[in-house]
Amino acid sequence: MNSFQIECFLAVADFLNFAKAAENLNVTQPAVSHQIQSLENELNTKLFNRSPRNVSLTYDGELFLSEAKAIFIHFQNLKNKFIDKNKKDVVPFHIACLNHTTMKLLPNVLYRLSSEYPKLHPILNIFSTPQIIKGIEENSIDAALALKENIPVSNSTVYTELYKTPLVCVCDKTHAASEYREITFDDLRRFALIFYRQAATNTELFTLLHRLKSGKTLQEMFLSETVESALVLAESGLGVLVIPEIFLPKDAAQYRIIPIKDAAPLSFGVYYKKDNGPIQRDFLKLMRSQKNI
Repeated sequence: MNSFQIECFLAVADFLNFAKAAENLNVTQPAVSHQIQSLENELNTKLFNRSPRNVSLTYDGELFLSEAKAIFIHFQNLKNKFIDKNKKDVVPFHIACLNHTTMKLLPNVLYRLSSEYPKLHPILNIFSTPQIIKGIEENSIDAALALKENIPVSNSTVYTELYKTPLVCVCDKTHAASEYREITFDDLRRFALIFYRQAATNTELFTLLHRLKSGKTLQEMFLSETVESALVLAESGLGVLVIPEIFLPKDAAQYRIIPIKDAAPLSFGVYYKKDNGPIQRDFLKLMRSQKNI
């Protein structure tokens, strides 16, 4: 496996089109196809479904996608280590988030941080919490916004809580659940439920949602890949969605948001490597001072 194979895979996964991926990488389409084929042979699995009109990720391709992103960042970090520091035009700072909504907490912080460090070059990615912790420990991620996860970490990995985020029920304003001013887990079992794959990466959240899933038929459950796509299903009136409040977009006026009476809040904060330099320390200080968290 090499870095060009990973670049080709990520480009095809992004465009879902071999020709556009090749154009983006400034290589020929056969070259991209060859790299993907070699990668599939090496992994002994099919990563893409291909047809004359459509390209899509297979289940194994979906699983490999987040790992490929982490591998690509690791390759980039290795390259950076061998660049003469005096010749560097930028200072890369790798930040990971759980989803695009939590990433929206960053603009003001990055603006202030880049004012202090003019050569700062933020690199943003979306990973699950286990991948974030692994990236922190392998020095491929400098800081990450995530829900606290009760899994073992090294002594050098630190978590600082920023916020206790309550769990809320989200539905369309015309949905039957919208009549509730607050709702319980027993109440939620009455309705079709919307699940999102990202929830499986947090033990507490997954356990709570698994309780709700018990006894449901396939017709009473909708599965989406991300929080953003789950919110679309909720707005469509298909069911109710249980998410941490911090995952809601700033403008959520189109939804009915209902507090869940018997759900404990989750811890949301920053993972980072202990004593990893002034940029990281200032980033943490600025995140703590955020008024909209």
